[in-house]
Amino acid sequence: MLSRDLNKLELRPQKSLAKVVQDIVRIDENPSALTEVRVPSYTEHVLVRGPLYSDIKVAVVSGGLDAKMSGVMVLAVKLGTKDIDTYHTTLMSKTYTIKGQFGFATDNHDADGKIWQKSTFDHVTQEKFERVISNMQRSHQKVMLSNSGVDIQSQEAYELATRGLLRPFGVNIPPLILDMRCTQFKPPDFELVPLPTQETDIAACCTTQQLNR
Repeated sequence: MLSRDLNKLELRPQKSLAKVVQDIVRIDENPSALTEVRVPSYTEHVLVRGPLYSDIKVAVVSGGLDAKMSGVMVLAVKLGTKDIDTYHTTLMSKTYTIKGQFGFATDNHDADGKIWQKSTFDHVTQEKFERVISNMQRSHQKVMLSNSGVDIQSQEAYELATRGLLRPFGVNIPPLILDMRCTQFKPPDFELVPLPTQETDIAACCTTQQLNR
């Protein structure tokens, strides 16, 4: 589909070639006179070279999320696919908006799942909810610090943390939340803006459900 749409775009002007021919204007006075004329170059004509775009290598870089989630998706095109591993090792954080509801839990952690648990939420205040968020955030930050690959008591760790560049290092790093805040609290509805790394759709849903308990 991408190739089809690109081939529908307006093409650049067709190039021309210089051709030396006999000058018929001066043929009587000088039969050997030559002149230069411009003729179309058919090397780039669509009927000669075929479609300009036929196969474009595209890879989804920002994986981990399902089709129900929307937003900006990072793609690697052609030679950019060689840098996918480098992109992943940087563990760039992304900002998401998650909407949830108090009072029930579903079997797939999603709104369209089967409700298997219900509870009251009258006792939940914004202050208590933000306290739970803060506790979860601290626990995730401890895991990040212990897996950052630097001495957490060092000046390097301090400088990286103040610049927001401290990231977990190594393999099998779980999804972590670097920061999270509640932007809307209107029970039963609430809205969260987390700043995760190594995120997946399951992790996002499970985190929301844990806060909902």
